[in-house]
Amino acid sequence: MLYSRFLSVSSLLLVTTCAMQITAVAGLKNSRTKIPASEPFATDVDIKMSRARRQDSSCKSDWSFYEGSCYIVIKTQQPVSWYQAQQTCYNIGGNLPTIATQQEDDFVIKMVCTHCSGHYQYYLGYHDKFNENTFVWLDGTSSSFTNWRQGEPNNIFAGEDCVEAIKQKSGKRNDQKWNDIACEVKYSKCFVCEDSRFCPYGWTSFQNKCYRLFHNKSRISWKAARNVCRAASADLVSIKSHNEQAFLDSFLNRRDWYYIGYSDEKQEGLWQWTDETQSDFTNWEEDEPNDANESGRNTTSEDCAAAHAGRKWNDVPCVGSYYKLFVCKM
Repeated sequence: MLYSRFLSVSSLLLVTTCAMQITAVAGLKNSRTKIPASEPFATDVDIKMSRARRQDSSCKSDWSFYEGSCYIVIKTQQPVSWYQAQQTCYNIGGNLPTIATQQEDDFVIKMVCTHCSGHYQYYLGYHDKFNENTFVWLDGTSSSFTNWRQGEPNNIFAGEDCVEAIKQKSGKRNDQKWNDIACEVKYSKCFVCEDSRFCPYGWTSFQNKCYRLFHNKSRISWKAARNVCRAASADLVSIKSHNEQAFLDSFLNRRDWYYIGYSDEKQEGLWQWTDETQSDFTNWEEDEPNDANESGRNTTSEDCAAAHAGRKWNDVPCVGSYYKLFVCKM
């Protein structure tokens, strides 16, 4: 899960690379949402990530490609904390780097040594904020590779929950080791961001987005389904084109009705995607949305939407358990 989505950083960072300047305003609010205990929830939300590596070397300008990911070195005028560095990475489409091999560790420290004169450390997207001494990668990647310095992690002063890699003084070319640090202390003026553009394990890729069908054992409400998606750093699926609708139809194989992230709950008659993307595409059933329940009784409660593979969309109540299926998109 993207850790940056539940950081709250108020500082304005001026970050530069060798050929460009980026102004990043950090300040995303906590968007991680717990599933209410009173709601039934999907049974297969234990999401473990594995990298589906990028197949080509296409990276944005000023980013460097290595083994399926794109990397960029960020330099700041003043030292920034691990929190602030991660927020900056998220703002430009990445995370602090995930290091899965010694070769990747060597590649990143080489970037730092090349672009950050006299600066031989960088932050890693590794932390144990949730469970002391159980370190996890920000992007959820499962990897057994570690490169701790002797005696680390030591959690000195009971406050070192984040990680840096720091070059040793042995004189060897690639002798960097990892050290746990305080997440909020401003150690570094140079760090690396990684954009891996992966889909988590169990998700399906389509046009640079990731999709997953969840099938609950019992019926679930639209709001509870959305909470599951948001807990996975995703949202209920938005459908922006006939091509995307066709993909979902084949993906679901005409199974049943499923919730989608479309709602006019904020303003009656003004339908919007919950992921805040814009699109003129709609695919309503005839005479829908009609703001009426299945018995035909007039109501104002049908403020959310569902779709059916091979059919079209219908407005449904946002609360109340109607369907077992829903699709999340990230």
